[in-house]
Amino acid sequence: MAQAQGTAEGVWAALRALPRTSREEFLERVVADAALREEVEDLLDLAVARERADEPVRPLDEVLAKLEK
Repeated sequence: MAQAQGTAEGVWAALRALPRTSREEFLERVVADAALREEVEDLLDLAVARERADEPVRPLDEVLAKLEK
């Protein structure tokens, strides 16, 4: 696991060190790859969930009742 973490840190540092245009080109390639795009979408879902974790919630029945109207 330590080797994988070290590799991840190296890739992260390299990505952040790239000039903006190169970083954008890299990210465009990630998005163009269907499998990687799915991974990115999962990460974005997790980021939204983390950001909204402290928000109040409504019971599912209440939401469904409102949708039926």
